[in-house]
Amino acid sequence: PVLHLNRGIALAAQGRLQEARRSFKRCTGKASRVAAQCRHNVAWVLLEQGHADRAIQTLSEAAALLSAPENGSKGSGGPENGSKGGRSGGAGHARILGSLVAARLRRGDAAGAWREAEAALKIAPSSTHLRLQAALAARTAGRPSDARKVLQDGIAAGRGLGIDDPPLQLLQ
Repeated sequence: PVLHLNRGIALAAQGRLQEARRSFKRCTGKASRVAAQCRHNVAWVLLEQGHADRAIQTLSEAAALLSAPENGSKGSGGPENGSKGGRSGGAGHARILGSLVAARLRRGDAAGAWREAEAALKIAPSSTHLRLQAALAARTAGRPSDARKVLQDGIAAGRGLGIDDPPLQLLQ
């Protein structure tokens, strides 16, 4: 599966999206972190090709794979390349959830994107990427006070952990 994942990444980088999609689809079968990442990448290709609804469905499947207990943890996610590792609300899971929010925004569903972002922040509250996506979703949905709160909560949480997060600090 990792071979198909890496081949797909290389093909996508060359702009060969149909071939990349076929390669990614070859590693989406078995429930695993690699399969979740392959689905994430299939969804990215679908978004690039203008198929937001199909991308949302594929991203939902990828997120569900990472939440499945048979993958070794509750809501675990690994690095983008699908290697082992991660923890509940891990970086890979947060990226998939952030992509799901972005796909809903691209489809023009700002309210759905905001609902998705609120739920996703409960799973991965320390993800800067997800916080930025959530703030964009809230703002686009006409909820500027929620956008500010999402960002302020991220800054406050980082301070409490002794983390200086430059993307969030710029927004103070």
